[in-house]
Amino acid sequence: MSKLTEWAEGLSLSAGRRKLVGKAGIVPVRRLADQVGLTDALSSALLRRDFHPVHDRGGVLVTAACAVLLGARSIAGIDVLRQAALVLGHPASASTLYRTLDAIGPVQLAKITSARAKVLARVHGLLDLRPGGFPWIRVDSRPLTGWTVLDIDASFVPAHSDLPPLCERC
Repeated sequence: MSKLTEWAEGLSLSAGRRKLVGKAGIVPVRRLADQVGLTDALSSALLRRDFHPVHDRGGVLVTAACAVLLGARSIAGIDVLRQAALVLGHPASASTLYRTLDAIGPVQLAKITSARAKVLARVHGLLDLRPGGFPWIRVDSRPLTGWTVLDIDASFVPAHSDLPPLCERC
């Protein structure tokens, strides 16, 4: 277990009690990023031998992605994760996120792309080992295929990326 992922050792979620953390649904998403190695891979991609930040840069990117999933529309939106600080730890500040993004140049972008590809290959390998493969959505006992599912109560956030797609299937 990495120092970055030890926050979740022994963590369990339950909806059976009061005083749940707001935005608690992001915890499994963050945990998944840690478990499949995305956080560590991004950390390695952004590692600078001469710089030891308070907030690990890979963790900052994963936290920013979680903030986007919760509806953040700007760098300052990372503050939405302060509600989950008791579970996830205190997120980096908006200025730390800005510095993290600002330090990503072509070399770092290539390393991030490579890291993402390796993690995706690992996830696909794990899914291939799973009995039945990927757990596709089933409706009336049949796999839901040929449909695009859209969560209508989600927020639409316009986004663009120059990164290549994660895989041919995506």
